[in-house]
Amino acid sequence: MTSPVAPRFGSVSEERRPGDRSLATRGEGALARRDANATIAPLPNTWAPRRRSRKGLLIGALVFLLLPLAVTAGYLHYLAADQYVSEFRFTVRRQAVTRADQPSVMGALSGVNPLAALLQDSEIINQYLRSRQALDDIRGDLDVTTLWARPEQDWLFRLDPAMPIEQRLRYWRGMVQPYLDNTTGVTTVRVWAFSPEDAQRLAAALRDQAESLVNGLGRRSQDDWLRQAQRDLAEAEADLQRVRLEMAEFRNANEMLFPNLNAQMVSQVETRLRESLAELRSQLAVQLASGGNPNAVHVDNLRRRVTGLEQEIIRVRGELTGPGPSGGTQDRSIASRLSGYTALEVEERLAVARLERAQTALSAAQAEAARQLVYLTTFVAPTLAETSEWPRRWLILLQVAAGGTVLWLLAAFALRSIREHA
Repeated sequence: MTSPVAPRFGSVSEERRPGDRSLATRGEGALARRDANATIAPLPNTWAPRRRSRKGLLIGALVFLLLPLAVTAGYLHYLAADQYVSEFRFTVRRQAVTRADQPSVMGALSGVNPLAALLQDSEIINQYLRSRQALDDIRGDLDVTTLWARPEQDWLFRLDPAMPIEQRLRYWRGMVQPYLDNTTGVTTVRVWAFSPEDAQRLAAALRDQAESLVNGLGRRSQDDWLRQAQRDLAEAEADLQRVRLEMAEFRNANEMLFPNLNAQMVSQVETRLRESLAELRSQLAVQLASGGNPNAVHVDNLRRRVTGLEQEIIRVRGELTGPGPSGGTQDRSIASRLSGYTALEVEERLAVARLERAQTALSAAQAEAARQLVYLTTFVAPTLAETSEWPRRWLILLQVAAGGTVLWLLAAFALRSIREHA
């Protein structure tokens, strides 16, 4: 038996009534109308920023890389003039001198290490080659303005004749490059020009200028040494002449031609007197010892002779050594005069020795003046280049490309950072 309630609930779940279908239809229509009136948002377009970024990269590559490369390549191919190098090498040599205290030719102190003195000489040559003096000196042999300022040469690197001397000197130092090796003392000079012949001519002229400088400095040192030796000789001669004049005045004032000989003669007289006195005293002693009369005439004669000899010996001794304590105030003895004369003799010997040394030094200076003490030895003559050393076109292009790439990347990163933070 079927329950009357079940069909009723079943009809509600499985069957729709006409009123219920109309309500659903009206809801769906309202939703459709609302969706139709709503604005549909477009999808984001990611291709436009990419196109702008790619365009900026291409412009950056053109500005920072391609355009500089094109300009540089055009300049290097059509305008840049080849530059050639001529090289020569030299060293400064010295000859041994006979005088131990001979100073260095370049003003070094005596007793310095010979290698250090040679390095000083070479360094002075290097400084000269980079100086304005070298630029002024070489104008007499070679017109460097014409050499480096020809119209057909590279307008960017050629010398401007109208530039002031300071800029011209900087240009000179860029085209003439000396280098000193401190371990060997060898100097290498590299000279740049726009043709191999011009570079070789300029290098040869610079070598001649360096040789002239070394020879001039060496000759100046020799002349100074010779003049000093002549002055020393003149002073020694004047000193010896003064001493001998004082000796002559001494002899005239003391009336003694040879004081040493006079003293020797007086000493010999005293010796003979003492010998005679000893003999007389011996005779007197014999007479008295024999028992004779002490008052005899011959005994008195012996006594008087002994007394006379004693007085004569005292007089001669006084003449030789000077008065005793009770003597006169002025000492005119031979000994006192001989001491003054002996001092003059010592001074004369010293003056003679000084004169001999001065004569020896002058002879050595004259001998050395005939030789070349310091000279420049060129063992690599100025070379004639066959290929240019500048400009190195591929290297310059690589450098420009590397620099442009770095700038391009920096600019790209900077623009990207600005856009991200905008």
